[in-house]
Amino acid sequence: MTDSARDVPESDLIATAVGTGDVDLPSSGRACAECGEPFVPADYHPEQRHCQRACQMRAHRATLGHVPMGTTVTRVCIDCGEPFTFEMRKRPRIRCDECRRKVSHHKRVDE
Repeated sequence: MTDSARDVPESDLIATAVGTGDVDLPSSGRACAECGEPFVPADYHPEQRHCQRACQMRAHRATLGHVPMGTTVTRVCIDCGEPFTFEMRKRPRIRCDECRRKVSHHKRVDE
C-alpha cells in the first residue's frame, strides 16, 4: 500500500479502488465472488463472499439453474416422452398440453 493510502479512511480507500484500480485493498478486504467489486466483510461475518444481498441471490439462483420468467423453454414430457416448448411462468411445466389435459380430466372424473 502506498504511504498516501495509509492516511485515507478504509471506506474511501475502497471507493478509490473501485473507481481507478490504482489503490490496494486493505488487508481485510476482498473481491465479491459474483461481481468482482472490492468490499470489506462485516465484523460479525468474516467469511462473507458477496458485497451485497443482490450478488448473493444472483449467485444462488445461478447454482439452482434459475430460468427467468418469460423465457421460452423446451423440456421432455414425463408421461409421453415427447419434447414440448412453453414460456416460463411461476412454476415450470412437466407435461405437454395433451398429457396435461388427460391428467386434469382424470382428476375431475375421480373426484
